[in-house]
Amino acid sequence: MLGYKSLNIRKSLNRYKKNKNKLNENEEWGETFGSLIKRNQNDTSLSLGYSFINLGVNIIYPLEKSDHILFFETGRQKFKRDHDINHLGFLSGINFSNIDSETFILGGVTLHESKRTILTNTTTTGTLDVEDNYYSVKALTGTKFKSKKLIPDIGFTASGSITPNHSESKYYTWNTKSILNLSAYFEDEYNFNIKNEKNNLNLGWNIDLRKLVVGDEQDYKINGTKATYTQDNDLTEEVVFSANVEFLKKISNSEKLSFGWEGFLSTQETVGFQASINYIMKL
Repeated sequence: MLGYKSLNIRKSLNRYKKNKNKLNENEEWGETFGSLIKRNQNDTSLSLGYSFINLGVNIIYPLEKSDHILFFETGRQKFKRDHDINHLGFLSGINFSNIDSETFILGGVTLHESKRTILTNTTTTGTLDVEDNYYSVKALTGTKFKSKKLIPDIGFTASGSITPNHSESKYYTWNTKSILNLSAYFEDEYNFNIKNEKNNLNLGWNIDLRKLVVGDEQDYKINGTKATYTQDNDLTEEVVFSANVEFLKKISNSEKLSFGWEGFLSTQETVGFQASINYIMKL
């Protein structure tokens, strides 16, 4: 999910940069979005199937030599085996840009509310519903080098999170979990003017190669007995291919409305779709 969040941030920054010249100086830019992510279950690698749906708002404020970024989102993740997690989070940070490169640095917190069913011999039904509330601290950073020729831009990102230790119930206790992803990506975008530049059509693509370098093990306790789960090596690497389209319509000389759509497919048997909308007005 960290990798997909990094991809969402980069796409949002790209849309902001394309629309920045349509804003007044020091005028904020924002968009609302909704997305759906679905992963198939793989019993060989022990990857659980899930669906994830979320809604969010991205807001960017131009500063003198940088941009201030605020991302808010809420989502619900449903796993195959009677396990649901509600997420509520925000990220805040800075984006620096010049002719040759762009760099962003973000940090924030996500709150998680979990409900799942476990097997136990302490009940007559053999099952028990347990609930959990915990949080994770996240940090994301990345740099993109812009190409001046007809070749794709190249970039690198790092995303990490720390989830402090917590007790899910009197049966399960989870130790502190640290995660670090490193990724490299290639991307390119194309702009087309329609009907005497009254409308714009933007097309883009991205190939992201991600590697989990920290966090392939989780230490926990069941009834006080220590245990460790080790992630399958097939789940620590992922290649994501995404494509996006944005249509910007001129409503009047001072107003424009844009609609965006993005889809992605990954080697982790995961597919995702996102739609966004923003309204641009010069005051």
